[in-house]
Amino acid sequence: MSVFDNGNIALLLRDKMLAFLEKPRGLGGSHYVFEASGRRVAYCYIRKNASTAFKRLIVDSSPHREALEDCGSRIRFLERYHREDRLKALAACDYRIFVYRDVLRRMASLFVNKFVLSEGAADISKDVAQRLGRPVEALSFERFVEAYLDGARNVNELDPHVWEQVSHLRPLHYTHAIPLERLEADMASILGRDRAREYFGRKVNVAGAGKGIDAADVASWDVASLRARHGLDGSLPTYAQLLRADLASCLSRIYRRDERMIRRIRQQ
Repeated sequence: MSVFDNGNIALLLRDKMLAFLEKPRGLGGSHYVFEASGRRVAYCYIRKNASTAFKRLIVDSSPHREALEDCGSRIRFLERYHREDRLKALAACDYRIFVYRDVLRRMASLFVNKFVLSEGAADISKDVAQRLGRPVEALSFERFVEAYLDGARNVNELDPHVWEQVSHLRPLHYTHAIPLERLEADMASILGRDRAREYFGRKVNVAGAGKGIDAADVASWDVASLRARHGLDGSLPTYAQLLRADLASCLSRIYRRDERMIRRIRQQ
């Protein structure tokens, strides 16, 4: 089940479970409130979890949408007009939602989107280059996992795109914990079928699920080689090609709290 009865099930974040989060100071912040069908919705913003589609939805639904150009970007618009930090205000919303996704695929998708396709990658590319002392063109998925992610004391101290999913949550009773693969269907209960299809029926920023590259050990290919191959025939590595057994095991260890969270959600 992805929908939780607020009166009976306090999803993960009861007071006695707050120690489970152990999140560094400053995380667990970005929640944006918007209206849908006369109801107030509090949305927890987690990068790489359909956040692009949610930004479009909130901007399009906003009474302030004409100010988008002045803000310069959707995220700045959301920060100015829709951000809500007060727990009481968030708890008073009719719906409190977050989207979660498979831990391994999330990182594989991020690697392809941000480094191979260079989609909105300036901040994370700069952070990776500074920390590893080499340009992202020399970065392989293998090195991204072993040197950048596993080489850090805590991934929540790296670029926000790689923070744990659980680190974004607040001590709230979330009414909807939505798996990415069920996003359109579950959002239909809030937005209605047509609107849910409009914003979540077409997947945005999908990577790792293409035809693949006809070669061995693609996880060790650097970004420059992957970009060249994509330019040649449009091919991109699949999830399976990137998630080599040793790298998958490493990611599961790094993101063990996310995997624990997902198991608990699915057991409800």
